[in-house]
Amino acid sequence: MPGKQQRTNWGAAMTGADGHFYWNELLTQDSDGAMAFYRNTLGWGFKPAEGIEGYWVIMQGAEPVGGLSHIAAAQQQPQALPDRWISYLRVGDVDRCVELARAAGGRALRPPFDLPKVGRVALLQDKGGAVIGFVQPESGEDS
Repeated sequence: MPGKQQRTNWGAAMTGADGHFYWNELLTQDSDGAMAFYRNTLGWGFKPAEGIEGYWVIMQGAEPVGGLSHIAAAQQQPQALPDRWISYLRVGDVDRCVELARAAGGRALRPPFDLPKVGRVALLQDKGGAVIGFVQPESGEDS
């Protein structure tokens, strides 16, 4: 991915301009099975994320390329959803983007929150039902 390496646990994968894809994350109920699948098919490695239980950084060699998050079936209320990938877009102001998304017919599935060593994050559903995340990197990061 082009750009300078960022000062986060996600390293080089956390680069890009506003509105560009920034991070991809697999949400799974079977972390061990998912890691085995991607290790065997793509050669990915996985390292536990500092301070985030049930979360692994996906590694392609020495480069972080995404994340894998363990989710329990109970977290998927009101109805169970299958394992899924979520993409995150880099934005300059998560709170403002959530306001704009709501005005355009979307809804916040997880309102803006701060994630240490990453930045401010929100998870949204667009008007058509597609899910997307927004990430506003911690201040002081290079772009």
